[in-house]
Amino acid sequence: MKKLTLLLSLTFLIISCSDDDSTVNTSKPTGAWTLYNQEQVDAFGASGYTEILPNYNLFIEYKGGGSPITSLLPLSSLTKVGGDLFISNCEITNLEGLNNLESVAGIFSITHNSNLVNLNGLDNLTSISLNTSLSSFTGISMNPSLLTLDGLENLSYVKGNLSISGNSNLTNINGLSGLLHVGGNLVIGNGDALLDLCGISNLLQNNGLVGDYSSMNGYNPTIADILNGDCQLQ
Repeated sequence: MKKLTLLLSLTFLIISCSDDDSTVNTSKPTGAWTLYNQEQVDAFGASGYTEILPNYNLFIEYKGGGSPITSLLPLSSLTKVGGDLFISNCEITNLEGLNNLESVAGIFSITHNSNLVNLNGLDNLTSISLNTSLSSFTGISMNPSLLTLDGLENLSYVKGNLSISGNSNLTNINGLSGLLHVGGNLVIGNGDALLDLCGISNLLQNNGLVGDYSSMNGYNPTIADILNGDCQLQ
């Protein structure tokens, strides 16, 4: 009888431990993922995935058929995206929920999010391995409420091109102050309110820009201007 009781206790303990671990799924889903509404974001987050495998993409883009995407908080377990990451047409005000994201191996695009004010939530993002286009086509572009790039302070490495364009109320790019390497071109454009480009001073002082630099904004300092400290319009 004692042996039977002990066996039942061990069985219950094993089941209990298994139930406790079920909320964190360390497996990595295969294939590209497209999340079209908040319900799909919630369902994906409930799986507890930590990584999107190499060469697979994650698209977060509201296309109807459910509630608008207002929160990325369910994605808090995600640490790596092995392909591209696109965030578009959402009603989010920041990127809270991606706080554990460390790297994106492909293109990182944040576009046409009308309520996005800052990039808070990307605090642990340190590297983007391919082109990052923050232009009218891909990346951080056409976000009319975006005021700063705050949240990107720990981003130090971009392998390809970096383009920031069409964010009409962007006032500074201080969020790029930690950036030390851009392997392609740096394009900052179509920002009439952008009068402060001091955020790329460290990049230029460390000779971290491999390609060309282009600025088409309210203030357009040259590389020499920025290196001389004339990086903002007084």
